[in-house]
Amino acid sequence: MALPLSDVGVVDELLYKTKLKNSGEATELAWVNNVLGGSHIFTYKDEKLGGEWEAIENEPGVFAYELDSTHDYFLIKTGNVTQNDEFKHFLFANLDQLNWAVIDLNEMGFEKLMNITGVSHISEFDGTPVPEPATILLLGSGLVGLAVFGRKKVKK
Repeated sequence: MALPLSDVGVVDELLYKTKLKNSGEATELAWVNNVLGGSHIFTYKDEKLGGEWEAIENEPGVFAYELDSTHDYFLIKTGNVTQNDEFKHFLFANLDQLNWAVIDLNEMGFEKLMNITGVSHISEFDGTPVPEPATILLLGSGLVGLAVFGRKKVKK
């Protein structure tokens, strides 16, 4: 039975696609951090996707997958799919209901593939990059400056 799109939000935005030589967590995380900037954190990887994808009614090629928890980004890695061998890794921004990954196989380049069996795994990433040390230093110096300015003002 297919789900209505309204139950899972909207089709999520495909941001980037590539074909990584190694599909390990470290390689995927390095690529995500490179294309998004910052230091995102790998939070969950599901390799047992079997029949957990739900078709979306009246939307051929659109499927939804309930994520482990709410995430701003997720990465889909396809397996041996013959229609599109150029790209295997697809990074999405999760737009509406953050606990659902909603993908359009047509948008990914799989015009003739209308089922989801070609997905190898889905990796989930947090949406809040870890601050860089320079950013923390800048913030800290600004707070110290405000404290010094406030202290001088109080003494007058």
